[in-house]
Amino acid sequence: MTRRRLVRLGLLALAGTALALAWPSAAAAQDLYRVTMRAPGAWGLASDCQSGTGYVLAAGTMRSTGGTLKADGQVLEPDGTLGPPLFLDLVTDVSWTRKYDADRGLAGTFNGCFGETSGPNGNHGALFIDFGSRKGKSFVHFTWHFEYYVTPGNVIREHFTLTSADIPFPAWNGAGVSGRVRGMFDIGYYLKEGRKVLSGYESITGGAGRSFEFDLIIEKVQ
Repeated sequence: MTRRRLVRLGLLALAGTALALAWPSAAAAQDLYRVTMRAPGAWGLASDCQSGTGYVLAAGTMRSTGGTLKADGQVLEPDGTLGPPLFLDLVTDVSWTRKYDADRGLAGTFNGCFGETSGPNGNHGALFIDFGSRKGKSFVHFTWHFEYYVTPGNVIREHFTLTSADIPFPAWNGAGVSGRVRGMFDIGYYLKEGRKVLSGYESITGGAGRSFEFDLIIEKVQ
């Protein structure tokens, strides 16, 4: 990825983090959607971490130029029960390190199920799937904040963020939509201690990113 692209992705990720920590879960006026990701290529995403479920439950908000699906593991099913926790199967060869242990140690590879963290320093994180159009061509954009370590008062915050380019995809009009996602993704690392941001969404691939491929299926349930 170019430096310009990485800066743009970082700004989008920063905006998404504010929403992840502040935007409430599905309100009564929002529509509900089941989001399924499957059949990843060499690298990609799948929603197969929860046995018997296989989907992520998201709240949808439409705009004049598209819309946003937001999942945070706290969205309620139509019957009022809590939807599945937010875990995704991240299939890559990308290695990671961190300063604070969020129950996975301090190093590893992003190849397996990642997402919510538990305990007093845990956080649900959030997945944003944004749809838009440019010059008459529709696209989808992913921002996923995950593997948080957060202390009370947000004194320390450490997490990773997966962000995509704007990837060509069928337009979403609030109903169901599906298609094959093929495009560039990258993973950023964020660390703040006190008032000082020590690492602000720095690419852990050196800006190279990875070319992901997987099926995305969105079904409206309410």
